[in-house]
Amino acid sequence: MANRLREESGGDQVGLDVFRYDPVTQILDANHVHLGTDGQSFMPIRLRLANPPEFDLVASIAGLRLRDRWATAGSASRSPRAAGDTSAVTNGRAGRSRSRR
Repeated sequence: MANRLREESGGDQVGLDVFRYDPVTQILDANHVHLGTDGQSFMPIRLRLANPPEFDLVASIAGLRLRDRWATAGSASRSPRAAGDTSAVTNGRAGRSRSRR
């Protein structure tokens, strides 16, 4: 597991962002901690990271088909996604309905 710590301070408070990522489960645990003269606060969040092929599978199970995918940075212009891009916009559409027998 990878751990990352970021801290910032200003005035009468200190803020810490603590992250732990498990590459096996693809779970990212983050906690935003604020300590100050008026008390403390914790804002934990747990995310499961996924990649485009996983989204395609989930969409397929829901009856959607991939229409196109483009780079997030160029989403307004719908520029193609490059191999090194870390995010994307995916556009899907409903597949043909199946008749039930």
